[in-house]
Amino acid sequence: MKINKKTGFTLIELLVVVSIIGLLSSVVLSALNSARARGRSAALISGAQEMQKALLFYYDKNNGVYPPNTPDGGAIQYTSIRGVTTEAVFRTAITPTFLEELPDPGTFINASKFHVITSRLLYSRLSNDTVPGCSGALGNCYAILFYPETSTVFGPANTAVYFLSNGEIRKGYDGSLY
Repeated sequence: MKINKKTGFTLIELLVVVSIIGLLSSVVLSALNSARARGRSAALISGAQEMQKALLFYYDKNNGVYPPNTPDGGAIQYTSIRGVTTEAVFRTAITPTFLEELPDPGTFINASKFHVITSRLLYSRLSNDTVPGCSGALGNCYAILFYPETSTVFGPANTAVYFLSNGEIRKGYDGSLY
């Protein structure tokens, strides 16, 4: 008598293997995406700290004045580091003398501002009344505002953090700086 031995996999076996591979890949991709987001947040914080150092050098060289946040030195407002007006100012004032290249902050949808796309890194000169220790004319203080993509030591994800010229770090929305 001849025995027919069939080799191969059944449909059930193949489906089980494919589903296990799919489950493992989703776990790996999820971990990879969160690691990338943490990396972008770390780069954003590092870029903000580098800007602080560059602004200190600029302040020393320019007799106690920080660069404006608009080309004409207009009203106090936060502007994107990679925005048209602030980038033009920073290109001539800060880079490449004090900072090799402006950080790339990225953007996010700000639900608190009715789904407005917001830069993750903003800059503004401040008046002497908004920050303790600031004195003199408008423009002798600044705030670098950033929104980390993930939770950091500064607070939860997408929460405002302010690096101020007097060394303060403020967390969350701060109406006194607007």
